[in-house]
Amino acid sequence: MAYVEGNKNMVVDQATQTIDIPKEFTDSVIRELFLRGVINAPVKRKPRMNWENLYAREFVGTYFPNDMSWYRHEVGPIPPGRDPKLFKRVRRWADAIVYKITDVIIMEFKMRPEIKAISQLYSYLDLFSSTPEFSNIKHLPKQGWIVTTMEDAPTMKLAHEWGLEYVIFKPSFYDDWAKTHILMEKYEEESKA
Repeated sequence: MAYVEGNKNMVVDQATQTIDIPKEFTDSVIRELFLRGVINAPVKRKPRMNWENLYAREFVGTYFPNDMSWYRHEVGPIPPGRDPKLFKRVRRWADAIVYKITDVIIMEFKMRPEIKAISQLYSYLDLFSSTPEFSNIKHLPKQGWIVTTMEDAPTMKLAHEWGLEYVIFKPSFYDDWAKTHILMEKYEEESKA
């Protein structure tokens, strides 16, 4: 096993003896392997923007500024296991949950309307009552809201049939999102043709 310590790389053999290797040597080996095409340079990726999280925070901050709210919160029971912190990561995530005195609103945010949001939200509504963190408010009536930036007749119709609210809200950063997504997709489509 090898690890870096200061300006030296340390190699531990099976007898757990440590051998010092100068960092310059290991750097030169890596450089040579890279030049010969044996290994690739690490790819630097742009940090991914979580648009829907920004969207949820702006919407809730605008319409429910004084109500208690949670963002990207897990819903559902914690599966049994030896390490509950590890096993609770398999639960579903609601984009936003707003607790009002009289009821709880569970929200799913989509920059573009998607029919799959309906089933996601419906499952969050179902799982909410078995969420240990909300045991003291699980008895309150629950509403499900799909919040999106544009109208989509089939999604809206189905949401209303399932008893969900369909809300259209354009966030302040919509133009920036559109530039990075809609225009880029159009460019990729045109370049393929």
